[in-house]
Amino acid sequence: MIANRSYDCVVLGAGPGGSSAATIVAEQGLSVLLVERDKMPRFHVGESLMPETYWVFERLGIVNELDRIGFTKKYGVQFVSSNDRETKPFVFADHDSRPCNETWHVDRAKFDHLLFETAFNRGATCVDGTRVLDIDIRKKSPHLVKLQGEDGKEQEVFGQSDHRCLRAVFSARQPIADQRVLRRFCVKQRFGDITTGRFGPEEIIRR
Repeated sequence: MIANRSYDCVVLGAGPGGSSAATIVAEQGLSVLLVERDKMPRFHVGESLMPETYWVFERLGIVNELDRIGFTKKYGVQFVSSNDRETKPFVFADHDSRPCNETWHVDRAKFDHLLFETAFNRGATCVDGTRVLDIDIRKKSPHLVKLQGEDGKEQEVFGQSDHRCLRAVFSARQPIADQRVLRRFCVKQRFGDITTGRFGPEEIIRR
């Protein structure tokens, strides 16, 4: 069970975007709850990082950790077409002399777990094995998020937004029940041009 029931910021989904958001908000002294459906570490795809992600990792203070874990360094890219034709290798250092001219090919289980632990170390409350059952954004705070732990027990937590907004960071790669909750949440709130079924891999919704 989650000890504290009220937070300035609730983050749903501990992918790279969710954990990074939780870390940065926690660093500002706000109370943050980071919720992940699966048990960490967990398998995920999307291993090849782009060079500009270096600046995010520098901001999070984990560049040395990426090297310590021993992820494969990536110095450039080359593409192969469906008829086996190869493009000329694109070497990052030939086009950029900044520290971001090399990046990493990561094991997502280890990479995401590193970001999850970074959020915890910066002060966020981090829970895994926990599903989102419902989200209720109210006219007046506190807003409500209903969760279910791996033991099947349900719990409600609240996001205070009288002067700080509740933020939900979620992954589109959720089981059907979770997707239904998030879609209903988006439609109910009428956030711009966000419509049912049209989520990017990770979206940040701000009230």
